[in-house]
Amino acid sequence: MQKHCLDFSKIRLFTPLFLDYLGQKKELKSFYGLFPKPENFQKQIDFKADNFSKESRAVLVKALKAQYAEIKLSGQVADNIECLADSKTFTVTTGHQLNIFTGPLYTFYKIITVIKACQELTVAYPKKKFVPVYWMATEDHDLAEINHLYFSGSKISWDTDQEGAVGRMHPVGLDAIGKQVGKAGAVFSEAYKSSANLAEAVRKYFHEIFEPYGLVILDGDDQTLKARFKTVMEEDVFRHTPNDLVNASCSDLEGLGYKTQIFPRKVNFFYLDEGVRCRIEADQNGFTGVGTSLKWTKEEMQALINNNPEKLSPNVVLRPLYQEMVLPNLAYVGGPAEVAYWLQLKPVFDHFSITFPMVMPRNHVLWVSGNARRKLEKAGLNTEQYFESPDNLIRDLIEESEGEALRLDSQKTEVRKIFEVIKTQAVSQDKTLEKMVLAEQQRALNSLEKIEKKMMQAAKRNKKDQARQIRSGLEALFPEGTPQERRINILDLGVDPWLFTAQVIAQIEPFDYRFHILVDNE
Repeated sequence: MQKHCLDFSKIRLFTPLFLDYLGQKKELKSFYGLFPKPENFQKQIDFKADNFSKESRAVLVKALKAQYAEIKLSGQVADNIECLADSKTFTVTTGHQLNIFTGPLYTFYKIITVIKACQELTVAYPKKKFVPVYWMATEDHDLAEINHLYFSGSKISWDTDQEGAVGRMHPVGLDAIGKQVGKAGAVFSEAYKSSANLAEAVRKYFHEIFEPYGLVILDGDDQTLKARFKTVMEEDVFRHTPNDLVNASCSDLEGLGYKTQIFPRKVNFFYLDEGVRCRIEADQNGFTGVGTSLKWTKEEMQALINNNPEKLSPNVVLRPLYQEMVLPNLAYVGGPAEVAYWLQLKPVFDHFSITFPMVMPRNHVLWVSGNARRKLEKAGLNTEQYFESPDNLIRDLIEESEGEALRLDSQKTEVRKIFEVIKTQAVSQDKTLEKMVLAEQQRALNSLEKIEKKMMQAAKRNKKDQARQIRSGLEALFPEGTPQERRINILDLGVDPWLFTAQVIAQIEPFDYRFHILVDNE
């Protein structure tokens, strides 16, 4: 396997905010704490050590042990959970929705980034311990976003009428889908068949894949952990402070010319119960559950927070704060959209005196199979050209080989000269003839343009074999025009997931913020 790295600025896939953050533009420095460079982690460790109590560690370890009750723990995962009670242990975290069968490849790359980051930090800071954590977004309720995968060019969907938080849904029917996705699908089918809900199944199969690397998997849908969040619940629900703080941050970013990613509400919590996750909205009489008949007075809402905090589920504005309150976390690994919305949230962390983590872009990876590599090599493409559109590449190919023969530039110049003479003669007889002459000139130029297009089309036909190689090779990298990592499932790569994971971990550099292109040389 060969690795090539390409600057994000050379790839037209990323927003100005993301690129400027990577460039550490001075105007953005007030929107985050420390930039995620290895040398900055000692300061971050010091900040978090002063801000995370022994009691918080004990609650976290107890919750994790309860969550892993269905898995026989041993080795590095068991050791990592125990070590979280130690004040010298810290985490690097990523999180994602509970996609079925792991979801698109970038979910893997997020987890691999935190694993590799912890490995490198262990070398840089040998007196500390670093634990990779995957935060399962089990409380999300957008089933349509996670109920499918793409395999062999087809969309395979999980049909279920269950409602509420996806993590609480029963994985009925998912074991059967495993039979459609190759040999590795059996591992996933077994996890679905043996689990009471989707959260449990996801924990099982990710544990199966990432256990050798010590990945700790955490579910925020936990009563003991939510109890640590009561103060924030009260501040948000009754005084709406986060709404005001994030709105001000949004205005500041927009004032710099950036588009904001998330929008706060007066109440940034959902009501969570079996089969329901509905947004809580404040009104003059108290609170309502949007889209339901649920209502609470202010006194009833206060009692709910005091006695059943697990029934309040934070939205995207407050979930990051919740995560950082229950973990001894140093950095959060996320994609470009996540980086953007974390930059809106620092005032909320400051208000609640919670250490703002380093916001660390995940590794972006483009996997080039041996078959795709051979096609692209025959087409004469370099790695930077992988990110161009096929039409542009084919046009450039033809221009490079036959450009002069396909252009009628000199003929157009001659036409303009001829009509300039005609215009002078015509105007000398009648000034009103100028418009007619210019119109005829444009008509002649348009005819030459049409001829040029026809010649280009003929050249494309003559280069059809090379064009086909370009389109076929790039289709593997950008299926239906979508970046591979956002569409392809690991089971569709035709490689062993465990071997692929080991290969990618060996190749990527978590603190090298460039696009990683991994090429199979077999």
